[in-house]
Amino acid sequence: IIDRIDIWVPVIKVDYRELIRQDVIAETSAAIQKRVSRARSIQVRRFQSKNIPICYNSEMGPQHIDTCVKMTDGARALLGVSAERLKLSGRSFHKVDRKSVV
Repeated sequence: IIDRIDIWVPVIKVDYRELIRQDVIAETSAAIQKRVSRARSIQVRRFQSKNIPICYNSEMGPQHIDTCVKMTDGARALLGVSAERLKLSGRSFHKVDRKSVV
């Protein structure tokens, strides 16, 4: 089941007083929506430019990764070592590979 989790990120405990502060200006939903829309547009253009009939990174299969991911030899070697050390399944390996799409 562990390979069903996309990204593991260590987080520090946040003091509840920080969460309830009134003087913090948070990013608005509109600003977040604008960033998400911009990222989606980039993805759509990327796949259109390569004549790949998908729109989003999440739709990429292993056959798309080599076309879209330009990985250095060092990065590929590191990914291989990590896959062995972490005993990644094929599914997990390709999920990590897909996350490197820029």
